[in-house]
Amino acid sequence: MPHIHNSQFEGQESGHVPGHNPPTIPTNPTAPYAPSAPPSQSQWLKQPDREGARKDELGKLPEIVESERQGWIVSAQAAAVVAALLCGVEASLLTLVKTDPSNTSSLLPESAFRLLLSMSYLALVFNASSTIASLVMLDYLGEIPMLVAKAARKAADKERLIQESQEVDSMDDYLGLFKVGSRWNWARRYCIGSLVLGSSCIFIQVVTYTWIYEAHSVAAIVTVACAFGSVPLFMLFFS
Repeated sequence: MPHIHNSQFEGQESGHVPGHNPPTIPTNPTAPYAPSAPPSQSQWLKQPDREGARKDELGKLPEIVESERQGWIVSAQAAAVVAALLCGVEASLLTLVKTDPSNTSSLLPESAFRLLLSMSYLALVFNASSTIASLVMLDYLGEIPMLVAKAARKAADKERLIQESQEVDSMDDYLGLFKVGSRWNWARRYCIGSLVLGSSCIFIQVVTYTWIYEAHSVAAIVTVACAFGSVPLFMLFFS
């Protein structure tokens, strides 16, 4: 009777399956667990500073507000240039108007002479004031981010400001949240108002001069043209 080799049965009885290597068991299972090393200082520095991010979010101007601020900077620069040019034109007209009507023309009544002279001085003053107000506007527009950041640090309810600042539709509303818009509103209205008044004085001068020296048909056409030309000024004033 042949001898049967039962090594495979012995392997199954011992729990070892041929061709399979069992996992290695630590020789000292009672050894304490070694925790991982704490993060280094550089790793701590790389972690996001959520509190600092929230402060930056509060002090940063929203895109719509920043876009409007840049637009007002361009408008203030244009207003300063236009008002300065009108001052130069009015200074030249003043030398023409400021003459003695008795020596130059008997067609110019004294009342008309006084009106033209008054409009010349008023136009010069208003346009000069508009130029200065434009410079004030530019200065304040440059300070708005700093003023908003200071007001944000002093605010008691910062979370409410963050939420409301993301829902504003204009720069006026945004500055109103931080209560720093009074100077801006004053400078803007003063600049626009002075420019409108100065330009209106020039239109009055032109109309008065044409009604005195030109034919009535020409004066009527000039009057209609001046009235039409003054429409954008009032649109700007009431905008």
